[in-house]
Amino acid sequence: MRKHIIVAVGLLFAAAAVETSAHAVANHKIEQVQKIVRKNPKTGKREVVGARVHLLIENESYANFRVNVAPQKKLTAAQKKVDVNQRKLLAGMIGDFIYGTVLEKKGVAGQSTIEAFADINYKELGLKPGQKVNILASFTNDKFTKASKTGPHTYGAWDGPVNQGDKDYVITLPSADTRMPVASNKIAAVATAVVPTP
Repeated sequence: MRKHIIVAVGLLFAAAAVETSAHAVANHKIEQVQKIVRKNPKTGKREVVGARVHLLIENESYANFRVNVAPQKKLTAAQKKVDVNQRKLLAGMIGDFIYGTVLEKKGVAGQSTIEAFADINYKELGLKPGQKVNILASFTNDKFTKASKTGPHTYGAWDGPVNQGDKDYVITLPSADTRMPVASNKIAAVATAVVPTP
């Protein structure tokens, strides 16, 4: 059964220059990955329990977006047969293709760039340090519900690792031996304004 997790997310809204030739549609970019370290109450030792992903979400004209953690695998021919169902699978609206949702935001301003931080909790999503996962961003003007009549746009999937072997959105979940920054206990607060992307 797919675990559906919405974690506390700190959002900052920032202006960013977008090349007109690249990323013409809503998309996301992974800026940095940090490891989340917590003290184990039973052993007293500090352990890596998750990863914090720093993202830039470039919204085109959608009202809602979510970020999902998915495996590196292709959809089957049966899953791809119905386009709306394929889109819903990639967005985590039906089936169990994804591991879980780690970020969701509604009422997003159009033509804006959103700086976001999403925490991936290994235990809650059934993941392990060192595992490779695919980070997908889905966008819709509808609700992310099974009953939705439309399929959302998912970036990092169709031309990404799901079908083409692209590694731009694949991350390796940090372990104790991974050399990368440790995430602080607090993540950024929500900014006071939304700045449209030029």
